[in-house]
Amino acid sequence: MKYKLKIVSLSAVALIFCAGLILTSACSRKDRVTEIGVEIENDDNGNGTPDTHKYSFSSSIQGWEAQTGGDSQGITGVAHATEDGSGVLACTVEMVRNDGGNFSKGEAWVDMQNEPPAGITAPVDLDGVEISARIKVGAWAVSTPSNGVQVFVKDSLWRSWYSGWRNIEGADEDEWIELTATVTDSQPAGGWMDGGFDPEDIIAVGVKIGAGTGVDDDANIDGTMYIDYFDW
Repeated sequence: MKYKLKIVSLSAVALIFCAGLILTSACSRKDRVTEIGVEIENDDNGNGTPDTHKYSFSSSIQGWEAQTGGDSQGITGVAHATEDGSGVLACTVEMVRNDGGNFSKGEAWVDMQNEPPAGITAPVDLDGVEISARIKVGAWAVSTPSNGVQVFVKDSLWRSWYSGWRNIEGADEDEWIELTATVTDSQPAGGWMDGGFDPEDIIAVGVKIGAGTGVDDDANIDGTMYIDYFDW
């Protein structure tokens, strides 16, 4: 969405004064000055206001990647995309339920030592801090037993803390899901924490999606999960 201010008739002095005020405001909002006025560029929020999330994905993947090691390789790639008018991280999900290997769950994550948010230096103290992410999945992610999603963090020794499991229900299809959790030095209900995990020494954050268990099948669970932002 773009808004255009057209200056129709002003004296030369007033025109210069107004243009100066507009330019001052525009510099922090990625505006473009043209001969006929000012165009306010749409940003990641879709409403012309700055997006202040730590990872907003407004114009790039910001260093995020798919997990390619261990038992969480069910996200096979990430890319920048646009969804509902906003820049997002598009995660290609190719999970296999009960595969007995590495593809029954997947993770998208970022090493903040290499790709920190603006103004942030890792490690980060997140003890007692609420982390949040906004995601969207389609009908492909809805099943019985329920697939689920979690947010997670890792400390400088790669010890992990995963929030409680959040089931993906039928009502979530093509709707934005808000995930929130407060990081502590205790294992959350329905989540996981490695022994010795240090919430004051965080170097990585991410989002996990996993296949529901409890049935004897090896169904493929394929689709795109969108991450609108990750924040704290």
